[in-house]
Amino acid sequence: MRSPRQAAPARIVAPARIVALARIVALAPIAALAPIAALALIAAGPAPWRDIPPPTPTAAHIPYGHTASGQWLNLYLPAGAGPFPLVVAVHGGAFIYGDANNVAPGFANDVAALNARGIAVASVGYRLAPRSVFPKPVRDLSTALAFLAAHAAHYHLDSARIALWGKSAGANLVLLAGLGRHAPRFRRPGLAVPPIAAIVAYYPPTDFLTLDQELRQDDCRLSGPFLPHDGPGGPESKFLGVPIKSHPAQDALADPATYATQAAPPVLLVAGTDDCLVPWQQSQELANTLIARGAPVTFRLVTGATHADLSLDQGATLATTMNFLTRALHVPRPVIEADRRHTHMHPPGL
Repeated sequence: MRSPRQAAPARIVAPARIVALARIVALAPIAALAPIAALALIAAGPAPWRDIPPPTPTAAHIPYGHTASGQWLNLYLPAGAGPFPLVVAVHGGAFIYGDANNVAPGFANDVAALNARGIAVASVGYRLAPRSVFPKPVRDLSTALAFLAAHAAHYHLDSARIALWGKSAGANLVLLAGLGRHAPRFRRPGLAVPPIAAIVAYYPPTDFLTLDQELRQDDCRLSGPFLPHDGPGGPESKFLGVPIKSHPAQDALADPATYATQAAPPVLLVAGTDDCLVPWQQSQELANTLIARGAPVTFRLVTGATHADLSLDQGATLATTMNFLTRALHVPRPVIEADRRHTHMHPPGL
């Protein structure tokens, strides 16, 4: 198999069923969507992408739990009185580093774009591996969601309009928390986790056992701080608390596809063809599973984008994400200049 970086666009498109339905997903309101998926193949290009300065939280270091130091969040409110719809942002970091300050590239752009549309953002931290292993980080996210819903009035939030947005390892966590909201392993007994209106997952690892195989197919080198994935010291093994190759049943429990049902909230998956840390096939495989189980999903594949590529948080891809979230959260769509500029950038025929 040729690398996506060398292949013609037709070589890396999703199944015809996904492409044929792309226009329907782009035009139909979320509530009316059948369980379908769209694949948009967008060129990242050589544009001089840049991040804006880190945002200042409206309220910082809010504890949502009392069992570990990582259980806190930052809140970013838009102008106005509220109550505001909410996007819960979950940082990446290979399951082993990072916190709610979320210094990843693009986060400042995401907060600015959401706040401009009247959407609040809660950046949530969670317990990290190897000290805290699966499913504890997912349970932390469920606990944070319950905390935000219970204190919605205090923070001027609308607990009936909550979406999730995670990147990399954080994307795996939001998919597990959102698709597996009713799974007992992801919540303590009696915890009131609010309904989730939508899930956005940027370059998520989904099936840990196929990560390295797919990277080899894409001509990626399996060397670096977090590679190979399937080694006993890899981040996924640290996350699960056991070597993934010798515990496939445990790996399946951490695969969001395990929890995919027709009742899933709408999902937007975003990945880049040149990602040599989490291959784009991880997103396509999950999209195919969601389709097969009757769930609504959109998959946007960006040509030339690498892992944590800042271009995914600007331009056409960010506009797509904003449109997806504003529809899912029933936010009146303002006339945003960035949206107007990029409405013409869909692939021909979509």
